[in-house]
Amino acid sequence: MKIVQILGGPYENGGLFWNLCLLRTEDGVMWEEEIYYDSPADALSDFEDLRKFGPIEIEDEDYDDI
Repeated sequence: MKIVQILGGPYENGGLFWNLCLLRTEDGVMWEEEIYYDSPADALSDFEDLRKFGPIEIEDEDYDDI
């Protein structure tokens, strides 16, 4: 699955940092979901990565549906 767009963020809620993202699976299914990060800097870095490199692959072991 890939992050194809960041719709909003970064946000903080009780020490959790997250972006509202548009995700897409390999078969083209898309949906909005919060993606959580360890720090605000990590959340901001995805904006730059999307701009420079395009969609960001999320590894299954890194994806945690909280």
